[in-house]
Amino acid sequence: MTSMTYGTLPTRDEFDAAFDAETDGTYRVDLNSRDGDILDWIDVDVDVNGTWDADDAWAVLTALVACWQSGDEYAGEYAGDVASAILATLGFEWV
Repeated sequence: MTSMTYGTLPTRDEFDAAFDAETDGTYRVDLNSRDGDILDWIDVDVDVNGTWDADDAWAVLTALVACWQSGDEYAGEYAGDVASAILATLGFEWV
C-alpha cells in the first residue's frame, strides 16, 4: 500500500502502473446507489456500473478529488470517501 496525504492523487504514471498491476486492463465497477449518485452529480461521462479502463478511472478520481477540494457541503466529503475507496483497491492509501 502506498500512503499519500489525504486528498492528493498519485501521478498519472504511478496510477497507470498500479492500475496495470492490480487489474487486467479493466476495472469492474458495481457502485451502490449513493456512490452512483455522486458520480452523476459530478457529471463524469463514465458508466456508473460497468467496466472502466485506466482513462475512465483517472477521470472519475480527478473529478472526485476536485469536488472534495471545492468544499461543497453536499458532495465534497462524500466525494473524498468514494475516491479513497477506489484508490485503496489499486494499492493507494490516504492518511
